[in-house]
Amino acid sequence: MALPDAIDALERFLDRIEPFDPEPQRPVGTVELKVGRGLGTFELTEHAVKALHDALFNYVDPDDAGTCDNCGSQRVDRNMRCHDCDYVSGLFGLTLALHAAEVQARGD
Repeated sequence: MALPDAIDALERFLDRIEPFDPEPQRPVGTVELKVGRGLGTFELTEHAVKALHDALFNYVDPDDAGTCDNCGSQRVDRNMRCHDCDYVSGLFGLTLALHAAEVQARGD
C-alpha cells in the first residue's frame, strides 16, 4: 500500500487556513517534512502553528476504541476486545460476562 502524500496534505492544510490568518506574511517557524524522496519546507505563521497543533491534538484514530476496562491498555479492537488481556469491555463485554455467569450457574 502506497503512503498518502503527507507533503501535499500539509500544503493543502496550510492553503485552507491561510485566508483566516491575520498575519500571513509573518512566519514564526519552519517545518521540514521528508517522506520517501519527497521534501517539503513550510514556513508557519502563529496562526498556522496553532491550527496545526489543534489538528494534531484533536485527531482520533478511527481504530481507537478507548481503553480496556480491565488492564487500561489502548489496544482495544472494534469488538471491544483487548489485545493485551483478552477482556471484552463495554456493554458488549458486560452482556457476555452476565451470560457466562448465567450459563455457569445453570451448569450447562
